[in-house]
Amino acid sequence: MNKPKYQHDCDRCVWLGTWEHNFDRGQHLSDFYFCLGAIHDGYEVTKKLAHPIIVVRHSDRNPEEYLSYEMGSVIQSYLNDTRFKEVM
Repeated sequence: MNKPKYQHDCDRCVWLGTWEHNFDRGQHLSDFYFCLGAIHDGYEVTKKLAHPIIVVRHSDRNPEEYLSYEMGSVIQSYLNDTRFKEVM
């Protein structure tokens, strides 16, 4: 896929790609974005952040249908999962 599946109108986000994964007990496509330093409140950016975030949009029916994670927590979770698998 060479463009996002769902509409996302934040001009600070960079689309990373669309991936298939398990969501709500079934296969689903979600768009992943990298956002450098902003907290979103619907369509408005409410304040600047010191840390970038990852945005996962899983629908475009409602503006609030997305998840966001601080990049640091995503990396830490990945590293913890990788370390745990190496020990097993």
